Formats: sequence, structure tokens, C-alpha cells
Amino acid sequence: MKLLLGVIGGLNLHLTCGEAFTLQTKGLPHWSRRNSSREELIDMMRRPTKLVSRKVDSVRVIKINGRLDPGDGPDRLAEMVQQFMGGDDNELEFLLDLRGVTYISSTGVGSLIKNYRSVLKQKGHFKLLSPSQSVMNILAISKLDGVFEIFTDETTALSSFAPKPA
Repeated sequence: MKLLLGVIGGLNLHLTCGEAFTLQTKGLPHWSRRNSSREELIDMMRRPTKLVSRKVDSVRVIKINGRLDPGDGPDRLAEMVQQFMGGDDNELEFLLDLRGVTYISSTGVGSLIKNYRSVLKQKGHFKLLSPSQSVMNILAISKLDGVFEIFTDETTALSSFAPKPA
């Protein structure tokens, strides 16, 4: 049995079931693993979101790749933001790079709001960079595109943090 799981970034994901499963992506080599269960495949596809941070001048840029879906587990984004806010530098300027986010759940939206409020409460800034189309749709439907400052260009986003002349 061959089952189309979905399309991610223009790639068709197929699952072939039998004694083993094979995950194939159109245009890329296939991946196969013997005696694997359906649950293991689902776990593989829902791997933890990858968060990478870097500092540009006074701004902490956090790049997210994968699904923004804390679910019942720990909210790694909130943990990272709190760690930087509570650190020696007391960082309060955050730019969240959402280019690599493939999916955002309601708890992921909640995480964005929670972090935004937490940073704002300390007189900081929490801005978004290049949300994918699916994330932008969710932000627009929930009217959050009017709450967050959203940028499509990193240089412009970073310069928006610069202190304004008096």
C-alpha cells in the first residue's frame, strides 16, 4: 500500500507499508528502515523543532526550523527567550526568524504571544522575520499580524531596533 502523507515545501511525501516502511520524497532519494512501526515514522516526521540563536549587535536573532508546536511538552522557544532575558546581558531585543517554520499550532501561536508579552513587559521588543505563507495566514486570521512587527528583510528588521535619535 502506498499512501501520500502530504506535501512539504513542494515535496510529495509517500509512505509505502509492508514488512518495512519506505518514506519517499519526489525528486530526492528514498529513506528506508526495517521493522519500523507507524508510530516511529510519525515521531520521525515530528522531530523536535530546531532553534538556533545568534547575536547581531544588541539583537538576539532566533531561527526556528520545523514545526512550532510545543504541544504537551516543554516550550523550548519560551525557555530560550527566558534564558536570554535572565542572563548576564539581560537581553530584551528579539527577532524571531520564521522562514523555516513548516507548521504552527494553536499552542505555537500561544507561545509567540506569551513571549511577546513577556519581553514587552520588560520594555523590550519581540519582532518576526519572514513568516512562511502558512504561518502568515494563521497570523492574519487571528489578527496578530497587527500586533507583531513583521519584516520580510533581515537588514530592515535589524535596523528597526536601532535607537531613535532624540
